[in-house]
Amino acid sequence: MLKANKFIVFLALAVAGTVFCRAAESSMPTNDSKTVSKCDCSKKTWVELGFFSPIQFPCEENVVNGFRFSAIYTYNKGVNGFDCGVICDSGTDGTNGFQLALVNRTAGAANGLTIGLINAAETEMNGVQIGGFYNQAGSDSLDHAGANFTNSAGFQCGFVNTVDAIFKGFQLGCINISNTLFSGLQLGVINLSQPPSDVFDDFHSKEFNEQKKKRSCVQIGVLNFNPNGVFPITLLLNF
Repeated sequence: MLKANKFIVFLALAVAGTVFCRAAESSMPTNDSKTVSKCDCSKKTWVELGFFSPIQFPCEENVVNGFRFSAIYTYNKGVNGFDCGVICDSGTDGTNGFQLALVNRTAGAANGLTIGLINAAETEMNGVQIGGFYNQAGSDSLDHAGANFTNSAGFQCGFVNTVDAIFKGFQLGCINISNTLFSGLQLGVINLSQPPSDVFDDFHSKEFNEQKKKRSCVQIGVLNFNPNGVFPITLLLNF
Protein backbone atom coordinates (compact mmCIF):
# COMPACT_ATOMS: atom_id res chain seq x y z
CA MET A 1 0.00 0.00 0.00
CA LEU A 2 2.87 2.32 0.90
CA LYS A 3 4.56 1.60 -2.43
CA ALA A 4 1.33 2.34 -4.28
CA ASN A 5 1.02 5.67 -2.48
CA LYS A 6 4.62 6.59 -3.37
CA PHE A 7 3.96 5.72 -7.01
CA ILE A 8 0.84 7.89 -7.09
CA VAL A 9 2.74 10.83 -5.52
CA PHE A 10 5.61 10.37 -8.00
CA LEU A 11 3.19 10.26 -10.91
CA ALA A 12 1.40 13.40 -9.68
CA LEU A 13 4.70 15.27 -9.33
CA ALA A 14 5.80 14.16 -12.81
CA VAL A 15 2.57 15.40 -14.35
CA ALA A 16 2.79 18.67 -12.43
CA GLY A 17 6.40 19.15 -13.52
CA THR A 18 5.54 18.50 -17.15
CA VAL A 19 2.69 21.01 -17.03
CA PHE A 20 4.93 23.59 -15.36
CA CYS A 21 7.70 23.14 -17.96
CA ARG A 22 5.23 23.45 -20.87
CA ALA A 23 3.77 26.61 -19.32
CA ALA A 24 7.21 28.13 -18.80
CA GLU A 25 8.27 27.21 -22.36
CA SER A 26 5.17 28.82 -23.85
CA SER A 27 5.81 32.02 -21.91
CA MET A 28 9.35 32.36 -23.28
CA PRO A 29 9.86 34.34 -26.51
CA THR A 30 10.39 32.21 -29.59
CA ASN A 31 12.75 32.93 -32.46
CA ASP A 32 9.91 34.63 -34.30
CA SER A 33 8.79 36.84 -31.42
CA LYS A 34 11.95 37.56 -29.49
CA THR A 35 13.48 40.97 -29.75
CA VAL A 36 16.66 40.91 -31.76
CA SER A 37 19.02 43.82 -31.55
CA LYS A 38 19.35 45.00 -35.09
CA CYS A 39 20.98 48.04 -36.54
CA ASP A 40 18.70 50.81 -37.65
CA CYS A 41 19.83 51.57 -41.19
CA SER A 42 18.68 55.16 -40.79
CA LYS A 43 20.52 55.61 -37.49
CA LYS A 44 23.40 58.03 -37.26
CA THR A 45 26.15 58.12 -34.69
CA TRP A 46 28.80 60.60 -33.66
CA VAL A 47 31.48 58.01 -32.88
CA GLU A 48 32.24 54.57 -34.35
CA LEU A 49 34.92 52.28 -32.91
CA GLY A 50 35.76 49.14 -34.83
CA PHE A 51 38.08 46.16 -34.44
CA PHE A 52 37.21 43.85 -37.33
CA SER A 53 33.76 44.31 -38.88
CA PRO A 54 31.17 43.35 -37.67
CA ILE A 55 32.97 43.55 -34.31
CA GLN A 56 32.45 47.26 -33.81
CA PHE A 57 30.39 49.75 -31.84
CA PRO A 58 27.69 50.84 -32.28
CA CYS A 59 26.89 49.19 -35.65
CA GLU A 60 28.24 48.71 -39.16
CA GLU A 61 24.98 49.92 -40.74
CA ASN A 62 25.32 53.36 -39.16
CA VAL A 63 26.25 56.57 -40.90
CA VAL A 64 28.98 58.21 -38.86
CA ASN A 65 28.78 61.97 -38.40
CA GLY A 66 31.90 62.76 -36.45
CA PHE A 67 34.73 60.30 -35.82
CA ARG A 68 35.50 56.70 -36.80
CA PHE A 69 38.47 54.60 -35.77
CA SER A 70 39.33 51.24 -37.34
CA ALA A 71 41.77 49.04 -35.42
CA ILE A 72 41.96 46.54 -38.31
CA TYR A 73 38.94 46.70 -40.65
CA THR A 74 35.73 48.65 -40.15
CA TYR A 75 32.75 49.16 -42.46
CA ASN A 76 29.96 51.72 -42.28
CA LYS A 77 27.33 52.93 -44.74
CA GLY A 78 28.95 56.35 -44.75
CA VAL A 79 31.29 58.64 -42.83
CA ASN A 80 31.16 62.41 -42.47
CA GLY A 81 34.04 63.85 -40.49
CA PHE A 82 37.38 62.32 -39.47
CA ASP A 83 38.00 58.71 -40.52
CA CYS A 84 41.21 56.98 -39.42
CA GLY A 85 42.68 53.53 -38.80
CA VAL A 86 44.16 50.61 -40.71
CA ILE A 87 41.41 49.73 -43.25
CA CYS A 88 38.46 52.12 -43.49
CA ASP A 89 35.59 50.98 -45.70
CA SER A 90 32.41 52.94 -46.48
CA GLY A 91 29.27 52.10 -48.45
CA THR A 92 27.20 54.02 -50.97
CA ASP A 93 26.59 56.94 -48.58
CA GLY A 94 30.22 57.82 -49.23
CA THR A 95 32.69 59.83 -47.21
CA ASN A 96 32.93 63.55 -46.59
CA GLY A 97 35.83 65.02 -44.70
CA PHE A 98 39.30 63.70 -43.86
CA GLN A 99 40.41 60.08 -44.26
CA LEU A 100 43.72 58.88 -42.85
CA ALA A 101 44.41 55.13 -43.02
CA LEU A 102 46.56 52.51 -44.72
CA VAL A 103 43.60 51.64 -46.97
CA ASN A 104 40.67 53.96 -47.65
CA ARG A 105 37.81 52.63 -49.72
CA THR A 106 34.32 53.93 -50.42
CA ALA A 107 31.63 52.57 -52.72
CA GLY A 108 30.07 56.02 -52.93
CA ALA A 109 31.57 59.46 -53.47
CA ALA A 110 34.67 60.62 -51.60
CA ASN A 111 34.68 64.36 -50.95
CA GLY A 112 37.57 65.94 -49.10
CA LEU A 113 41.12 64.88 -48.27
CA THR A 114 42.18 61.22 -48.37
CA ILE A 115 45.64 60.07 -47.30
CA GLY A 116 46.74 56.44 -47.31
CA LEU A 117 48.76 53.73 -48.95
CA ILE A 118 45.75 52.77 -51.12
CA ASN A 119 42.78 55.07 -51.76
CA ALA A 120 39.73 54.03 -53.78
CA ALA A 121 36.56 56.04 -54.44
CA GLU A 122 34.47 53.75 -56.63
CA THR A 123 31.82 56.25 -57.72
CA GLU A 124 33.44 59.67 -57.78
CA MET A 125 36.09 61.75 -56.07
CA ASN A 126 36.05 65.47 -55.38
CA GLY A 127 39.04 66.72 -53.49
CA VAL A 128 42.54 65.33 -52.92
CA GLN A 129 43.88 61.78 -52.88
CA ILE A 130 47.43 61.28 -51.61
CA GLY A 131 48.47 57.65 -51.86
CA GLY A 132 51.76 55.98 -51.18
CA PHE A 133 50.98 53.47 -53.89
CA TYR A 134 47.54 53.65 -55.53
CA ASN A 135 44.72 56.15 -56.01
CA GLN A 136 41.43 55.41 -57.75
CA ALA A 137 38.54 57.69 -58.74
CA GLY A 138 35.59 55.87 -60.31
CA SER A 139 35.62 52.22 -61.32
CA ASP A 140 35.67 50.12 -64.48
CA SER A 141 33.67 47.40 -62.70
CA LEU A 142 30.23 46.59 -64.08
CA ASP A 143 28.89 47.11 -60.56
CA HIS A 144 29.93 50.75 -60.83
CA ALA A 145 29.43 51.33 -64.55
CA GLY A 146 27.60 54.58 -63.82
CA ALA A 147 30.81 56.00 -62.37
CA ASN A 148 32.13 56.41 -65.89
CA PHE A 149 29.63 59.22 -66.39
CA THR A 150 29.83 60.98 -63.02
CA ASN A 151 31.84 64.17 -62.56
CA SER A 152 34.97 64.13 -60.43
CA ALA A 153 37.43 66.91 -59.82
CA GLY A 154 40.59 67.35 -57.82
CA PHE A 155 44.17 66.18 -57.36
CA GLN A 156 45.71 62.72 -57.25
CA CYS A 157 49.25 62.12 -56.02
CA GLY A 158 50.66 58.61 -55.83
CA PHE A 159 52.77 55.96 -57.51
CA VAL A 160 49.77 54.88 -59.63
CA ASN A 161 46.76 57.13 -60.25
CA THR A 162 43.68 55.92 -62.11
CA VAL A 163 40.49 57.69 -63.15
CA ASP A 164 37.35 55.97 -64.42
CA ALA A 165 35.07 58.98 -64.07
CA ILE A 166 34.70 62.25 -65.96
CA PHE A 167 37.59 64.08 -64.35
CA LYS A 168 38.88 67.63 -64.18
CA GLY A 169 42.13 68.17 -62.36
CA PHE A 170 45.73 67.11 -61.93
CA GLN A 171 47.44 63.73 -61.66
CA LEU A 172 50.98 63.53 -60.28
CA GLY A 173 52.63 60.12 -60.14
CA CYS A 174 54.84 57.52 -61.74
CA ILE A 175 51.91 56.09 -63.76
CA ASN A 176 48.80 58.14 -64.52
CA ILE A 177 45.80 56.53 -66.22
CA SER A 178 42.49 57.99 -67.37
CA ASN A 179 39.89 55.81 -69.07
CA THR A 180 37.17 58.42 -69.56
CA LEU A 181 37.01 62.15 -70.24
CA PHE A 182 40.00 63.88 -68.68
CA SER A 183 40.46 67.64 -68.56
CA GLY A 184 43.66 68.81 -66.96
CA LEU A 185 47.29 67.83 -66.50
CA GLN A 186 49.03 64.47 -66.17
CA LEU A 187 52.58 64.69 -64.86
CA GLY A 188 54.49 61.42 -64.52
CA VAL A 189 56.81 58.87 -66.07
CA ILE A 190 54.01 57.15 -68.03
CA ASN A 191 50.77 58.94 -68.84
CA LEU A 192 47.73 57.36 -70.49
CA SER A 193 44.56 59.20 -71.42
CA GLN A 194 42.01 57.38 -73.53
CA PRO A 195 38.38 58.33 -74.17
CA PRO A 196 35.55 55.95 -73.19
CA SER A 197 34.36 53.26 -75.56
CA ASP A 198 32.04 54.14 -78.45
CA VAL A 199 29.73 51.23 -77.60
CA PHE A 200 27.30 53.38 -75.63
CA ASP A 201 27.41 56.51 -77.78
CA ASP A 202 23.69 56.27 -78.50
CA PHE A 203 22.99 56.61 -74.78
CA HIS A 204 25.29 59.59 -74.24
CA SER A 205 24.42 63.23 -74.70
CA LYS A 206 25.57 65.08 -77.76
CA GLU A 207 27.87 67.22 -75.60
CA PHE A 208 29.45 64.12 -74.09
CA ASN A 209 30.23 62.59 -77.48
CA GLU A 210 31.64 65.87 -78.76
CA GLN A 211 33.83 66.25 -75.69
CA LYS A 212 35.38 62.83 -76.37
CA LYS A 213 36.89 64.19 -79.57
CA LYS A 214 38.45 67.29 -78.04
CA ARG A 215 41.99 67.73 -76.82
CA SER A 216 41.56 68.48 -73.17
CA CYS A 217 44.49 66.65 -71.56
CA VAL A 218 48.06 67.94 -71.25
CA GLN A 219 50.66 65.24 -70.60
CA ILE A 220 54.22 65.72 -69.41
CA GLY A 221 56.26 62.54 -69.01
CA VAL A 222 58.72 60.08 -70.50
CA LEU A 223 55.96 58.24 -72.40
CA ASN A 224 52.60 59.79 -73.18
CA PHE A 225 49.66 57.94 -74.74
CA ASN A 226 46.64 59.91 -75.95
CA PRO A 227 44.55 58.94 -79.01
CA ASN A 228 43.16 62.47 -79.11
CA GLY A 229 46.55 64.14 -78.74
CA VAL A 230 48.75 65.72 -81.37
CA PHE A 231 50.21 62.23 -81.76
CA PRO A 232 48.88 59.01 -80.25
CA ILE A 233 52.27 58.37 -78.58
CA THR A 234 54.88 60.99 -77.72
CA LEU A 235 57.93 61.59 -75.60
CA LEU A 236 58.07 64.33 -72.97
CA LEU A 237 54.97 66.27 -74.00
CA ASN A 238 51.55 65.65 -75.51
CA PHE A 239 48.29 67.61 -75.65
